[in-house]
Amino acid sequence: MESSTAGRPDALGTLLPDLRAGLDHLGLPACVIDADRRYRHVNPAYLVYAGRTLEDMLGRQVAAVFSPDPTDDRRKALTRALAGENVTYDRITNHGPNKGRWVRANYMPVRLRGAVVGAVVVLVDIQHLKDAEARIREQERQLRLITDSVGFPLTYISVDGVVRFANGPSCDWAGLGREQMEGARYEDIAPPEVVSASLPHLARAFAGEAVTYEREALWPGRDRRRIRGHLIPDLDENGVVRGILVVVIDIEDDHRLKESLIASRRELEMVTENIGAPMAYVDRDLRFRFANTPGLDWAPDVKSRDIIGRPLSEIYPPEVLGTVMPFVERALAGEKLTYERRGQAPDGSIKWVRVTLLPDRGADGAVAGFYSLVIDVDEDHRMREALERQERQLRFYAENIPEAIAFVDADMRYQWVNKTFERIRGEEAGQIIGRHVEDVLGPQDAARFFRPFVERLKAGETCTYERQVGPREAGEAARRWIRVRLVPVIGEGRAFQGYYIVGSDIHELKDAQERLRASEEELRFFAENIPEAIVYIDLGRGCTFVNNVFLATRGFTREYALGKFPKDVYPPELLAALQPHLARVMAGETSTYERALATGPGGEERWIRVKLTPRRGADGKVHGFYVVSTDVHDLKLAQARVEDKERELRSVMASVPTPMVFVDGELRYRYANDAFYAYVGRKPAEVIGHTVLEVLGEVRWNEVQPLLHRVRSGETIAFDRLATFANGHSRWLAIRFTPRFDAKGRYLGYYATSSDIHEQKLVEEELRRANTVLSAHFDNTPLAVIEWDPKLRVIRWSGRAERIFGWAADEAMGRTLAQWRLVFEDDEEAVAAAVRRLVEGQESRATILNRNYRKDGSVIWVEWHNSALRDAEGRFVSLLSLAQDVSSRIQAEERLQFMATHDGLTGLPNRLALTERLAGAIARSQRFGHRTAVMFLDLDHFKDVNDTHGHRVGDELLKGLARRVRGLLRQSDLLVRLSGDEFVILLEDLEGDAGPDRVAQKILEEVIRPFSIDEHEVQVSASLGYTLYPEDGGDPETLLKNADAAMYHAKELGRNSYRAFSRSLARRRDERIAIERALKRALKAGEFELHYQPILETAGDRVTRAEALLRWNDPKRGPIPPGTFIPVAEEGGLMRDLGHWVLETACRQAAAWRNAGLGDLVVAVNLSAGQLRDSTILSELEAIIESTGCSPTWLSLEITETSMVRDLEGVSLTLGKLRRLGFRIAIDDFGTGFSSLSHLRHLPVDTLKIDKSFVADIGGGRGGESGGGAAIVAAVTGLARGLGLEVVAEGVETEAQLAFLREHGCASYQGYLACRPLSAPAFERWLAEREAKPPARKRAAAKPPAKRPAKKK
Repeated sequence: MESSTAGRPDALGTLLPDLRAGLDHLGLPACVIDADRRYRHVNPAYLVYAGRTLEDMLGRQVAAVFSPDPTDDRRKALTRALAGENVTYDRITNHGPNKGRWVRANYMPVRLRGAVVGAVVVLVDIQHLKDAEARIREQERQLRLITDSVGFPLTYISVDGVVRFANGPSCDWAGLGREQMEGARYEDIAPPEVVSASLPHLARAFAGEAVTYEREALWPGRDRRRIRGHLIPDLDENGVVRGILVVVIDIEDDHRLKESLIASRRELEMVTENIGAPMAYVDRDLRFRFANTPGLDWAPDVKSRDIIGRPLSEIYPPEVLGTVMPFVERALAGEKLTYERRGQAPDGSIKWVRVTLLPDRGADGAVAGFYSLVIDVDEDHRMREALERQERQLRFYAENIPEAIAFVDADMRYQWVNKTFERIRGEEAGQIIGRHVEDVLGPQDAARFFRPFVERLKAGETCTYERQVGPREAGEAARRWIRVRLVPVIGEGRAFQGYYIVGSDIHELKDAQERLRASEEELRFFAENIPEAIVYIDLGRGCTFVNNVFLATRGFTREYALGKFPKDVYPPELLAALQPHLARVMAGETSTYERALATGPGGEERWIRVKLTPRRGADGKVHGFYVVSTDVHDLKLAQARVEDKERELRSVMASVPTPMVFVDGELRYRYANDAFYAYVGRKPAEVIGHTVLEVLGEVRWNEVQPLLHRVRSGETIAFDRLATFANGHSRWLAIRFTPRFDAKGRYLGYYATSSDIHEQKLVEEELRRANTVLSAHFDNTPLAVIEWDPKLRVIRWSGRAERIFGWAADEAMGRTLAQWRLVFEDDEEAVAAAVRRLVEGQESRATILNRNYRKDGSVIWVEWHNSALRDAEGRFVSLLSLAQDVSSRIQAEERLQFMATHDGLTGLPNRLALTERLAGAIARSQRFGHRTAVMFLDLDHFKDVNDTHGHRVGDELLKGLARRVRGLLRQSDLLVRLSGDEFVILLEDLEGDAGPDRVAQKILEEVIRPFSIDEHEVQVSASLGYTLYPEDGGDPETLLKNADAAMYHAKELGRNSYRAFSRSLARRRDERIAIERALKRALKAGEFELHYQPILETAGDRVTRAEALLRWNDPKRGPIPPGTFIPVAEEGGLMRDLGHWVLETACRQAAAWRNAGLGDLVVAVNLSAGQLRDSTILSELEAIIESTGCSPTWLSLEITETSMVRDLEGVSLTLGKLRRLGFRIAIDDFGTGFSSLSHLRHLPVDTLKIDKSFVADIGGGRGGESGGGAAIVAAVTGLARGLGLEVVAEGVETEAQLAFLREHGCASYQGYLACRPLSAPAFERWLAEREAKPPARKRAAAKPPAKRPAKKK
């Protein structure tokens, strides 16, 4: 535990000046409390927050300032801070003007020499975070409630096949719990047959297609019911599928489907708490002088207090310093500033933070340092992202809900409809939105379904009606019944803001009700029309009465029947069957039986019901009995049909998912479906036959008893109720009590039916809440909202309008455009025309971009979104304008336009600007007859500047060059940077022939002057070519191409010069281009071949090596010399591929000759300068050696002197590595290029090859006499011998030359004297023939013919 005092009086006082300076500039409520819990300093923001004065607080204890005492959490936090602990917690303000708002309180101990002498309290208002958290939690709860309440399964499957969300019906359908489904792979929880049937549909949906299919249910326990599946892809903002929503609907009983919402859960991230408040003080030398504990936590890799006194550069890495230093410099310049950046938090995570830098001025006014405050604002950024995701999710569900939903505003105009509403209406949203309800419904429907409900809706009453929809001309069969609920939206002050329309398809339910009514009428008909036959039998006298029906049905006459007993008229077998009934009636009991009776002339049997009723005399004895016979044959048949229908009706009612019952006149249950049993939590035996009071209980009975009195009087009653089921769950039900009467009007009981409207209720509430949110969004829109009346006077002026334009609402209201300097003068005509079209009705809405004046006279760019509002008769009511200040966007577009047409380094126009300007120059030349010059300027060896001094120096040189050349040109001339070190100059209005030459010479002279850059004297030269219009081309592309060709010709002639274009240059350029194209084709077609020239020892003529020489035989041009196509390959960037082919082919040939036993023959291969400078040459050679099976000792690599000129040190390093790998190194054409004799002893080479031009000068050569070349050959041979190098002479053609070489100690030679270059097979034959001939004749057999080609090597 740390000490809570400093060991001396007022230890905190020494720290107060520094703390006061930082806290007063903090911008947040802050105070300092000493160890005695007294306020020692309170900044102005804290006084405003607390609603106190400085006198109320300074020097007083916390408990005395706030009455009642502060809450426990505040006391505990202060106690912990005074004990040395940093404390952060969230609480609700309970005092002052901010009472009720959430703040985050940060308590930080103040230490002096390790002892705690007080605490600093900093408060951060986090009400916006708490509000956002509440909105997200409510939206999540609503989504889960909506999806769990729909009557069909909803499942969300992500792209990896994992079930991310499943609602209650989905879990019930699968027979699994939510914890078993969510997070599991779909293929793991679904039966194999379901997976097999679903995979093709899932594949299409994951490809972005909305899929609908129908099939029998395959899940266990689904009774093979028919289902319809909807697979709806969920696309992100880039159109990429991130999952699919699976909706399964049981379409076996479509009439049972209710409105539902489709929902899927998004994993919502909660806003992190405990926002820290790191604070530090940095002096002018950028050294830390103070840092609190959170500040130390935020310092990277600092575990103790050794941050104090250390500079920023030792604490933070370079990439962080590079970000913050511009702000630090502004703070040290005296500017108070705040910025946001991403930084690493103490836990290692990367978060968004808001940094405030407060300059600290000394007594002299100079900035001595600055305070730094870091506030974690990562939650704000993540909260905005979460809200954006939630809004997309809500829109996704609203668009896919199966119920028809629309919103009508207070003016009775449609403002929003969903897709189901469009489908039912048969119209698209654009044809409905904005129109009046009566206009959409038409006069007939409006009179029935709109006008009767208007006043009730305005009074806040929810209205319900049923109607048919669909085209009347299609007949009743094509029209469907729907139930429509009209739900009003009532705002503050009971103001009517509109209403929602929610439509549900009840067509199947209507059909079922109609069939039920028909069945009841049929049963009533049979009950009221049964004929009866009546007979009276006296026990002593026999039959004494018989009616006509009896006689007609039995075929008796009255005379025959009277006086007869049953035994007299019935056969014995029938009499025996009737005897038990006769005995019972004579004993005084009533007996009833049924039998088949043959009636009519044909003896047709009909069923009758016979009732025997005894008649007692005054003495109580049975004197006789009545026989009442009723023809029940038709009734029997009807009963059979009724029983079938009743069974069907009971099956339908049993499958209805909501409670349904029939209660008789004695208030006893006679029928109930399974849903009712589940509702009351009782078994059938506990319901059927019992009274309503016994089943529902006294509380519920007291509620329904008044309604049942009304039902008994014949009234049908419908009402909505939140019913609580026996399992504790509650759902909204629409309940209907319908009385039942018999044909005589006697009350038989009532039907109680219900329908589940829970989801509908939730939808109504959700739509009401969504409307509130939309209204809030409109009120808080970042656009200025302005409304103009028919005379174009301002009648609405929002707060955003005041901030954009500067005029307050009282200054703007009532003004007209004509009386106001609002529109920029140049834009007035276009604005007036657009407004006129809106007012006259030519357009209903228009977007205008124009300039406007602000109140202070400044001009801004504003984008106006205008809508003309009209009444039901189409009269113009007002003009609604939404305005947005887009000045920043316009400026950005202008900057982008400049960047698109100018070079970023030099600021010069680029190729895009050149194309447009050159086309215009040509057009002007055609019009006025002037000449135009196009100059192409390219720096010589500019790459050497970058390689030697670095790219920064190269960039500065290019900028300096641009300034120099621009200074030489006229204002009308154009200087363009094409790319790299290439520039184009456009000269217009040329009158004389010497003009371009004079400008070109001045440019070259200015370029070659040295540039002073970072203490470096850098000198470059340039090559320039130019063309003239119209002589050298008639279009921009031709002029540029020809100027480029002239520039390359200047480079070929030695650089640092200029050349004018000529037709010969065009031919050379075309030839070079043709050769380059042919080279590319030849590389693919394999048209190249290696020829081999032997290298022999001067003593003995033994063949030791063979030089590989590249040959190309073009199919169209024939053989092309290497001196022609090699430069083209180097310029066209083809040497890498060509060189690789040469190396690989030579290695394969060397390996083949070794394997064929041709001896220790070494193949010499030339390496170009580009290959030497390529950093991959070592790895390339190693790969070739490995793939071909060739040893490095079987190759000799030849380089020219000129290839070493530009980078002697780098080349030497590369050659050393090649030599260590085993390759032999030779300098080819020695003496013609660099002639670096002084460097030979430092270069890792084995062989010098003397150029043939020196050998040809040896006596007996071309001139027949020895010249200076012979002396050079002798000197080089002696020098090489002294350095231990082998010498090879090239181009040996005569015996005299060979003799000279032997005399001066040259070890080897090659040339036509021995053999010309041969193809590999010819070279092998030459070797074989040479070995077979006598030694004296070997060289003679290889002598060249009299006429030799110019290229000898």
